[in-house]
This record gives sequence, C-alpha cells and structure tokens, in this order.
Amino acid sequence: MFGKLKLAAKVVGSKVQSAGTQFHGTVEQKVRTELREKEQAKWKASFPEQSNAVFVCSYDCKVMHGGAQVSGVMSLSSTHLNFKGLGACESIPLASVLSIQRCVVLPTVHGGPPYILPVPAEHVIPECLQLFTTSRQIYQFLDFPTAQVQYTAQLTSSINGNAFERAYNFIDHTWRAATPVPSPSGEYQPPSH
Repeated sequence: MFGKLKLAAKVVGSKVQSAGTQFHGTVEQKVRTELREKEQAKWKASFPEQSNAVFVCSYDCKVMHGGAQVSGVMSLSSTHLNFKGLGACESIPLASVLSIQRCVVLPTVHGGPPYILPVPAEHVIPECLQLFTTSRQIYQFLDFPTAQVQYTAQLTSSINGNAFERAYNFIDHTWRAATPVPSPSGEYQPPSH
C-alpha cells in the first residue's frame, strides 16, 4: 500500500514540476519579448534613418562627450552603434570602426574627466569600451549598470556575464559580421598632441 502511495506521489510531483518549468519558460519568454520590443521601439524612434537595419540590443551606459560623462542608452543595430542621452546623440557606422578596445577607467583629481587606458594586463577587469574610427574619432562608453543583468538573472540562470561583458560581446560580433576586420581602409593613428 505504501509503495503505491509513494509511486502516486512521485508521479504527481513529477507532473507538477514539469508544469512549473513549462510555465516559468513561457513567462520568461514573454517578458524577454516585451523588453526587446520596447527597446526596439525606442531605437526606431531615435534613429529612423536606420530602418533597413536589424536591431540587436541596447544597454544603459555613459559616454564621454565634451569632457563630461553623459548618461543615456547605447543601442546596437546590424549597421550602427548608437548613443542617445541628454545633449548627446551619436550614430557610428560599424563599417567605420577600426578597433574596439576594452579599457579601464581611473578617477582623476578635482573631479575632472576620468583617465581611460587600455587594459594593462590580462588580470585587470575592463569596464570601458573605446572605439576608434576611420575618421580619427574616439568614442568612449563606460559605466554599464548591472541592474539589467541582475533583473534578467532573476528570470533565468542561463545568462552569464555582467552588462559590460555582454555589451562588448554583442558589439564585437556584430561589428565583425558587418565589415571586414581588420579594416582594409587603414590603421588608426591617434591624434598627435
């Protein structure tokens, strides 16, 4: 009798677990779809000239603009890396990017602009991206909040890495898919001081 009862409880438990897993997966997918649709709508409204491109992702971050850090949203499409924030709106064609460097940000005295330099050793954790372009422009993206990844981590354990690592991965792969790397148009030469 106890054997049949144990078997029945095991079957019911298995069915409940299966239903719970299926429900969690459905809710997770719905939330991801809604978030992606919102991000895509913001990108389309901000950069309508890229209507033929495919939206990839977006991240909250800051960009260095006129010596100040400007908060906003970095959005990536199949053809451009974009940034929109208060007083700053940039659209960088991926075909014009020569190099993407992972960097570190060092604070400076008296609250001045941070000092940004390439990762000095492989055991140093990067936190900033520098993009060098064919027009000799340098774009610096920093301060990627972890809230987006923490929120996503509550939905699933299948996503790894912090916001910076994920943004770098998306940008690097999309850039390499959009244009030949290394660029045949030449090498980046930093401006002389």
